[in-house]
Amino acid sequence: MYGAGVCNQPQYFTDSAPWLYVWLPVGIALAPYGVWLIDPTAYIWFVRSEFGVIENLTVFFLLLAIGVSWKTYRQAPADLPQSVRLVVVLWALGCLYFVGEELSWGQHFMGWQTPDSWQVYNTQHETNVHNVQGIVGKIAGQLPTACQQPSWGSIPLRPEKSQNSLTWRSR
Repeated sequence: MYGAGVCNQPQYFTDSAPWLYVWLPVGIALAPYGVWLIDPTAYIWFVRSEFGVIENLTVFFLLLAIGVSWKTYRQAPADLPQSVRLVVVLWALGCLYFVGEELSWGQHFMGWQTPDSWQVYNTQHETNVHNVQGIVGKIAGQLPTACQQPSWGSIPLRPEKSQNSLTWRSR
């Protein structure tokens, strides 16, 4: 649905149910605390397990974000500036790295053992980079944020609504 006839671009959240963008995220954020209050043992599985709900929800939402990024990139208008396209690509790459790290690049699903030489450096004995001790692990753990966070402020453009379309203009 289009927003009040002002522009031809969809106003995505104006017609959505508030539970989708307000209550669902709040519920997901509060759920671990509810589980801990009810059963502290279940909390360990719910939050800290590699196959727990939180771990799997993280992977689900990251895959969803990659899909939305791909769709956004493919359906972007031809006049969309390259800087905006770059933001979408950086976001998708950050999410891809993040999902790979969360899944330990498939180790838990494929069942391979971490090589002994790698276990010496990895605090959780997994095949991922963000659990490596020292500066490498700290940098690798911040990579998704590094790809995503600065990119939002780097768009030197602002949308400008006209009566019939949405155009982009330099600041």
